[in-house]
Amino acid sequence: MLILKKKFLGLHKTNKRLVIASIIGGLSSLSILLDADNLLSLLITITTICLIALTAYGFKDKFLFLKTVVCLYFISFCLSGFLFLIWSFFNVPGLIVSGSTFYFDISPLILILSTVFCYLLIKFIFFILAKINKPSLFYKVTVSREKTVCNLTAKLDTGNSLVEPFTNIPVVVANFDTISALLTKNESLFFQNIKNNKNNCVLLNTLRVIPFNTISKSGTLFAFKADYIQINNIKKEAYIAICPNNEISGNFDVLINPDLL
Repeated sequence: MLILKKKFLGLHKTNKRLVIASIIGGLSSLSILLDADNLLSLLITITTICLIALTAYGFKDKFLFLKTVVCLYFISFCLSGFLFLIWSFFNVPGLIVSGSTFYFDISPLILILSTVFCYLLIKFIFFILAKINKPSLFYKVTVSREKTVCNLTAKLDTGNSLVEPFTNIPVVVANFDTISALLTKNESLFFQNIKNNKNNCVLLNTLRVIPFNTISKSGTLFAFKADYIQINNIKKEAYIAICPNNEISGNFDVLINPDLL
């Protein structure tokens, strides 16, 4: 369910956070041991959903958090409705209903196998949808930082799987000259020193190290966090990695990660 919501809203969070949120959701099932009325059950459900949303996706602003909670509740409601339909019309062994909560009295082996099956099924569905909705090659994008905006032409790079290591947020690759308007004076000087092969470059706290590997070489890029990148009228989180020597060439300005689509 958390993976579905992650894909639906285009969020990019680490699987570790999703696992912790899933554990919280599993522990909330112990509420069946409480002799709770309908109002208390509703409060427990809302509190659990809010806690899961905070754990899995963090808190950026009130609107995004509200959208996250509503989406999570909606997906949960749809899955519960589907299970209720099965329970109403079919005599499913091991399916127990308590209030608005469903429990499965099944062996650990069946639980593990069914979990793996559902995960693979979801991945397969996303794979088929990606094939059906094959993205175009070029996009008009807007990158914003500190109230400065750049309108650029982006090329989809299917080989670009770069992410910021700690947050797992996708990385966009751009030439220094293309994106220099969004850099601070200290950042501009930092990249100019790299271009001039100076060895006294001190990493700024506004930049992140992005390791990369290609067929021809490997190394590191340095990236800043954009306020947002807008693609197809949708704003998303992204880091912008800089090529100091302007190594990107062609009739486009930046290379975007497929995960941003």
